[in-house]
Amino acid sequence: NATLPPCPAHYDPEYKNYTAGDEIEIDSHIFMCQSWPYEDYCSVAEMDSTWNATVTEWWQYAWEPIEECEILAARESTLMTFPTTTMATTEARGTVHATTTPGIVVTTTDAAEAEV
Repeated sequence: NATLPPCPAHYDPEYKNYTAGDEIEIDSHIFMCQSWPYEDYCSVAEMDSTWNATVTEWWQYAWEPIEECEILAARESTLMTFPTTTMATTEARGTVHATTTPGIVVTTTDAAEAEV
């Protein structure tokens, strides 16, 4: 087994100054804030249902998944939880998509693994 890199700080939905290149951790995965036009949406914790399709897409793709990471024991007790998680199941394969703020989709093949 390859050693995973240590995780950066967990995504903070209260922080409003994320910029392109910032890295955060969600569910033991590293995500990086993308540059313009996505960057402004890295600091937006929840999607607004009144946005048009283009803006919604910018929010959904604001964070690029990079790789898995290891949460160090010293950091484990300080993890924050997301205020919003929406679950949706794809009937054909029984795949559960847990969409977490902001627009980051975590996919598992076992519904029990995706419980929040």
